[in-house]
Amino acid sequence: MVIICGAKGFPVHRFMLAAACEAFHRLLANDCVSLSAELARSSSESSMVSSMGEATTGEFNEDTEYLIRQDQAKQMRVWDQIKRRSSCQILPLSDSCKKPPDLYREVNHPAIVSIRVVKCDKIQHATSQTQTIVTMSKLISQTVMQEIINFIYTGALDASAFKQQEIRQAAELLGFHELSKLSQFILDQHLLFDKGFMLQFHTPLAGRLRDMFVERSMFADVTFDLDDGIHLAHRALLMARCDPMKAMFQGHFRESVSRVISFPGVKMYAFHILLSYIYSDKIPAVEPARCLELLELANRLCMNRLVTLVEARVIDQLQQRDRVCGDDDQVVEIALSLLEPVKLHNAHNLADWCMWRLCGAYDRVCRARHLSQPSRDYLSDNRWPPVWYVKEFDYYQKCVNEQSKEQKELRPTTSLQANQQTGCLCFTSKTRRDSEPAADVTTALCRSDDAHQPQL
Repeated sequence: MVIICGAKGFPVHRFMLAAACEAFHRLLANDCVSLSAELARSSSESSMVSSMGEATTGEFNEDTEYLIRQDQAKQMRVWDQIKRRSSCQILPLSDSCKKPPDLYREVNHPAIVSIRVVKCDKIQHATSQTQTIVTMSKLISQTVMQEIINFIYTGALDASAFKQQEIRQAAELLGFHELSKLSQFILDQHLLFDKGFMLQFHTPLAGRLRDMFVERSMFADVTFDLDDGIHLAHRALLMARCDPMKAMFQGHFRESVSRVISFPGVKMYAFHILLSYIYSDKIPAVEPARCLELLELANRLCMNRLVTLVEARVIDQLQQRDRVCGDDDQVVEIALSLLEPVKLHNAHNLADWCMWRLCGAYDRVCRARHLSQPSRDYLSDNRWPPVWYVKEFDYYQKCVNEQSKEQKELRPTTSLQANQQTGCLCFTSKTRRDSEPAADVTTALCRSDDAHQPQL
């Protein structure tokens, strides 16, 4: 799409403008689609008329005689003879009929004047035969339009050319709410230009890109034929975010001019998460049991950051299951099944976590047959608890058992003595009552002896 602002044209992508501005979204989703449909219908009619040859056409009634080129008298006599013999006449088309006219429509909007859909020929690597041209009104200057486009694509504004009030007014006219809030905030607070601060206002655009073009596939220009279905996408965004895609679409490959691209070995689940990452730089929750196909696709396309994000999501999922299920074997089984395959797809962080988790469950996984010998050796050397701890714990248990046996042998004598010496003072036992009078007699005898002693 081309935006005409004054005497300058700005080449942009329809899906980026539609995701950023409500005015462009309404314009492109309604007017542009209807105009493109009319242009395609006109092109199909022209191609159908000329399907019998470059210089021949069929005519079935007198209402379309304006299509017939006026020839010399001799050709007209031939035409009359053919007309008498058949209801289908064949004559060359005029030049104006070979190429359909451009479609034009005025727009009732203060910032947008008109939209035009033209047919283009012989464009290198062009997958669409139409070009959309939008003409802006004088309310938006070239400088302001340039800054708006820069913010849409980069999330930053040029401090040297920033016209706060004009950009805020243009953003309000176009329905670009994030830029309007940012410019108003800078006007009120008089803040310096900080790219990190501006990116906070640019973040919602990525979410709208995912919702509008991954979930609903609006304005898609390429179709991927996957193992279990088809998925639509946008070439420009794929090329900007993925180097192999850029080489495929820009180079001299068959895919550079194909509308449908075969992608064997890829399923809808993995490709949908891949597009979510490409469009929004984020990924949804990933099922640990199905992460291998996504890791394989990310490694296949040389997207190391996507591999890292998938690893982090899978590890979080497994750790959460560990907290919920405790010592359940489910997490151990998943880690055991992922350990060897993830190494093939350069998911080293996930492989290290799986190895760490299996070291803590060594007794359950030491006999797994599909583990490689290096993995077996690592688990044996780093098992938890280690061998020395197991031996010390066994020795401790043995000592505790022997001590328990000794206490059981001494317990009857000890308990009998305790029963004889204990008891409430108010309710003394029989043994204690029998012993108390003897003590009183002894005390009385001692007192009587003291009484009979002579005084010195």
